[in-house]
Amino acid sequence: MTVVPEHEAVVGKRRPVVAILLGDRALAFGEASNFFWRVTRGVLRVRPYFVEVVRQATILAQGSVIIVLALVLSYGLVTGIESSYAARLVGHPRWPRSARQSGACAS
Repeated sequence: MTVVPEHEAVVGKRRPVVAILLGDRALAFGEASNFFWRVTRGVLRVRPYFVEVVRQATILAQGSVIIVLALVLSYGLVTGIESSYAARLVGHPRWPRSARQSGACAS
């Protein structure tokens, strides 16, 4: 490895010799790992608020379940109404006749 003198590394702004030797990718990796470490340490500070976090997550989950169930109910209602309408269009009777009404039973 050759060490580049600092005065040759100046292009617009001064870059450290480490940036020249390791390249921008290594510096980006270092910055990303530093960010990850700061986030990880910050998450550990949430411990005193854990009960509140769980309570709010429960409220969010219950609200989501209620919304999903309402959508499923409305979709089922629309599907039932449309299928009933389509069945009447092709001439299907509203209620199927039982075997006794059609005379198929030999009793």
